[in-house]
This record gives sequence, structure tokens and C-alpha cells, in this order.
Amino acid sequence: MKRKMLGSVIAFAIAISCISASLLNNRALVTSSSSTLYRYTVKFKEELEWEEIPSSAFFAIQGKRLELVSQYYTHINIYNPNPFTVKLNKTFVCTLPENESEFIPPEVDGINTFGGRAIEENYLVPAKKGFEIDAEDVLSWPPDPDNPWYHQPYIWIIKGFVIIECEHKLDVVAVYTKKTVDLINKISFHIWPEMTVDTPKGKFEFNKLYAHATPVPPETDDEIDAVMKRELELPEGVAEIEIVGITHYFDFLGCTPNIGITYILRPTYMTWEKWLNETWPDRPPDWTWPDWFKPCTTLEQVVQLAVWDPWRIRVPEEIVRGNVWFSLIISGVPDDVANEIMREILIEIIDVDVAEGLTTSLDVEYIQPEIIETPTIT
Repeated sequence: MKRKMLGSVIAFAIAISCISASLLNNRALVTSSSSTLYRYTVKFKEELEWEEIPSSAFFAIQGKRLELVSQYYTHINIYNPNPFTVKLNKTFVCTLPENESEFIPPEVDGINTFGGRAIEENYLVPAKKGFEIDAEDVLSWPPDPDNPWYHQPYIWIIKGFVIIECEHKLDVVAVYTKKTVDLINKISFHIWPEMTVDTPKGKFEFNKLYAHATPVPPETDDEIDAVMKRELELPEGVAEIEIVGITHYFDFLGCTPNIGITYILRPTYMTWEKWLNETWPDRPPDWTWPDWFKPCTTLEQVVQLAVWDPWRIRVPEEIVRGNVWFSLIISGVPDDVANEIMREILIEIIDVDVAEGLTTSLDVEYIQPEIIETPTIT
């Protein structure tokens, strides 16, 4: 009997030992199991950047420096290479350098906005499918109400990280593009005063096209200018004659060879300076008109137009007129005098040269994931 009881006790002890070992082994398996999370942290940058470049042309005299403006774009391409649909989380975390922190107010509605983030959103990607994230997408993601990020559209800055997390491996590629967004245009032009000149033959307007026929042709075309001055009886030193065209023909009624001349009267510098001085009679004694502000001189202006306003180059006369007025003001001409001068000035556009998109660069980066092992307890 005692042997039977002893055998039963030993058998029970062995059974308890096996059960305990089994439980311990199972617990060890549960504790050591974990899930894998792939985290992709992608730098995101969408902004305008100004860089000064030297230029010798602002009316070809002022030596102003131009700012070359570049636009940075980021496009993130995500592809699911798995044979099944995967779920991922995506969010945006805003970062700004210290020298740009003044763009971000310290608080909006009592919430700290510096370095905020968007709400994490779930997104399903079908098997063998992909999608793209750009600035428009990032701006559409709702901000985290406890830590929102603040964006002012007119500042043209979006900086930070797009963070993508998934339990399955993805292919993530970031494409960074730098493109010059300015249109650099050079406008060549003349400035002319809209004046008249009195002669015994009548009153003539400067800068207007006239036609004249004479039965006394010169011996050579080089003498036409002198012939025209005699024909028109122009006062000495008041105007110059710009010959536009010459036509030789025979007058059958008068039986004489004639010439037809088209011409424009241009003011001399003496006439121009006299008119300017009369327009501003009380100018300072030692003050002189800028050297570039002369008729009969081809002037050049470099115009910088941003990509969002390219159509302004279609009105070059308006652009030049505004800059001539501004240059007169900074040279010391009073506002009312500059306004009066500009009302009497004709801007003749000679040529417009346009250069668009000076540089474009492309950088492609394959994003490696950070592998995170998350313990799973059941």
C-alpha cells in the first residue's frame, strides 16, 4: 500500500513538473515574440531661396545686384511591392531653422505652433500599387490639435519630415527638384520728350514720322540730311533729322527726277536739357541730370519677373516707365517734377530679350527604413 501511495506521489510530482515546464516554455515563447515596424523618415522641403548674382545692367549704369530665385520641390513616391494590401501611417512634422523662426508666431489660439505636426493618418495601398506625396498633399493633412504646425502661404516655406510607418517593407523614393523660377528679361529702349518745334514751314512734333518730296535730289544720299534741313528751315541746334526711308521716282507731270523722304525729328541734347531745366527751374545749384537720362541713347534694363507673374513682360513700356520714374526719384528729383517729366516722355521699346528657367537640377534618394521591433504580449 505504501509503495502504491509513494508511486502515486512520484507520478503526481512528475506530472506537475511537466505542466510547469510546459507553461514556462509557452510563456517564454509569448514574451520573445514581436512585430516588425518599418519607419521611413523623408526630408521634405518646398520653398523659395534667394541668391544674389552680380549684374552690370540696371539702365546699364547703376550696377544693381540681381537676386536669382530658385524653387525647391519634393515629391515622395511610395510603392507596395507585396502581393497583398498593406496599411501604413503617414504624418508630417514641421521644422524651421532658427533664422526663420520669426515667421512662426509663438502661439495661435493659445497653442504652441513651432515645430508642430499633422495628425497620423491611415492609408491602404493595394498590392503592386503606389502613390505620390507632394506639397499639396502635405498641406491637406489635418494638423494635430494638441501640437499643430503653422503655415503662411505667402512665405513659400514648407520644411520638415514626412514619416511613413508600415508593418511591411515598402519602396520609398524621394525626388528633390531645384528649379530657377525667375524670368530674366532685358529691355532695350529709348526715351524721347514729346515736344514741338516751330519753323518757318510750320510746327513739327518730335518723334513723329513725316514724309517729304523734293524735286531737287542731292548728288548722293549722304547729302539728304542737309537737304532736309534747308527744306524745313530748322533752327540751328534744335533738332536732328533721322532719315527712315528714301524713294527715288520720276515726276512725269513736272518731268523731273524726285525723291520721297520719310523722316523723324529728334531733339538735340541742348533742346532736351533746356526742357528739363525749365521743368525744374529751382533745382539745387550743383545738381546735374543723370548721365543716362538722355535721348538718342540706347538704354538697357534687366527686369526680374517671378514665375507667378510672367505676363508683365507683355507690357515692357509700363515696366520701363515705372523704373525710369523711380530712378529719377532716387537721383534727387522731387516727386511732382518727376511726375511732370514722365507725363511728357515717350518710351520707345527697341528690343526685349527673354531668358526663362536658367538652371534645373534633380536629385533622387532611395529611403532606407528604420526597423523597429515592438514586443507583443498576449
